[in-house]
Formats: sequence, structure tokens, C-alpha cells
Amino acid sequence: SLSPFSIPPDFVTLLPVLFQRGAKLRFDFTMLPNEMWWRLQSRLQQEQQVITVRCPRVRDPDEDEFRLPEADDDHNRWRDAVWLKNEGSRVMMLRENTRTLRFFSVDSGKHSEATSEDLLRTIEEHISELLKEYQGVQRNVFVPCPVTTCNGWHDVNTITSDGDVYCAVCRQSFPPDHFVVTGIGPLGSHVFSANLHSNACDLLSFALEARVCEYVCKQLGVQYSSPPPQSAGGSQTLTPSDSGFEEVLDDEVLERRVDLLSSMDKMIRGVLLRSVWRRHQ
Repeated sequence: SLSPFSIPPDFVTLLPVLFQRGAKLRFDFTMLPNEMWWRLQSRLQQEQQVITVRCPRVRDPDEDEFRLPEADDDHNRWRDAVWLKNEGSRVMMLRENTRTLRFFSVDSGKHSEATSEDLLRTIEEHISELLKEYQGVQRNVFVPCPVTTCNGWHDVNTITSDGDVYCAVCRQSFPPDHFVVTGIGPLGSHVFSANLHSNACDLLSFALEARVCEYVCKQLGVQYSSPPPQSAGGSQTLTPSDSGFEEVLDDEVLERRVDLLSSMDKMIRGVLLRSVWRRHQ
């Protein structure tokens, strides 16, 4: 199979903190058939951002004649997740289980005509078309509770303009405008543990130059912590030899020169490299 891998579980646990400023959306189905899931991925091929890591393996000379070159590639064509793109955003579509899809997104902020909302709208259109062919499958859309320390979810059909919405998890009530599908709500960003922030920062540090990592963490809302000198993997200042930047870069210069979406693609590549390393330990 050319899609032999699942998204690494440790990366899944970091998705909420890495994409805390993006989409906050969950689709719950009465059931999500495998066939429907694969057909959805097929319809989204044009939007997929495929990241590949070349990983040559010890070969059997007798099998070389029949071995596909792609068999030596590690990639993010995961069984249970899809990394999607347009000019101004990235969206992670995750199949949590046989009933649930979760969506995480990041926007560059530089292309108002191509945003994660456009990608989510495309996904919604494809799902709606597929649902017509699977009449026994029904779907409900959920958004998270606006309280920063609550893990409750609310069916959008229960959020109306008639009055406040009660959360059975945190036992608080809120006006409907406190619920957001994407971005940060009136009560602020969700609160994550220091350990999650640290692990997210470690992943970004693994994938990016130190100064770029600090900038990307700031854009994502991840708490940045400088790596110790012995494990930093080089100077804290970007140099022409390793980055193409010729001077020490402040935030204003970084904002102009660093492509946030390319940095997120490099993060995915870092996830793949870590997976390869762990499998071959």
C-alpha cells in the first residue's frame, strides 16, 4: 500500500495547541464508512499538500525489478488524516474514530482571498454531496465551549439567538456570540498545559531554525522556550550559510520574510523524520 502509515499519536495530541488560533470544528456522524472517508480524500486530491521524506531501505536484489520507487518514500498520505492547502492557509482534517472528523487550521493572513474558511467550505460541499449517497449517515456539527479551561462541545443546532447556551461540562451559560468556529473567542484562547506547550515547541524547534521557531511559536500562540546551548543545533542567530538571511532579524523583518505556511509544512516534514527515526531505532 502507498498509504501504509497513520498519523503519529504524539502529533495528534499537539494539534489543539499548535492550531489553537485556527478552526475549532468537529463533525460527528452516526457512522463514517471507510468507503466514504476514502472517497472524500479522493475528491480533495487537488487540495492535498503532500510532504515526502526519502528513506532508502536495504533492498533485496531479487525484488528490485518489481519494487515501486515510491515504496521508499515516507509521506503524509496518512490513513486517518489529510493535510490540505490553498494559497493562504493550511487545514488538517483528522479522522479521530469511525464517527468523528476534527478540523485544525492556520492562516497566513497575507491572502484574504484564499483562507481556511474557503478550504473548510470546499470540504463541507464534498461531504454534503457524499451524504446524499449514504442516506443512512447523518452528521452534526459541533463547536467548543468558549470557556478557556473547558473541554465541552456544543451542537451548533442548539446555539440560537433566543438566549444563553448552557454547558453541562463547566456548568456555565453564555450568549451565542461567545461561540466561534475559527479564531479566538471573547474569553480568550483555550488553556493548555505547560507540558503540551513544551512538546509543541520541541517539535517546531526540531523542524525550524531557532529564530524562525521563536517567531512561528509567537504566531501560533505556543509558549517558546529556548533550547539549551548544547542541544540548540547551532547559533541562535540565523546566518547566510544555513538560512539565507544576512543579518540578525527582528520581528518586523521576520514577518516580511518568513512564510508561516512553509514553516508549517516543514513542521509536517519534522513529524515524518521523527517517525522514520523511531521506526528504525
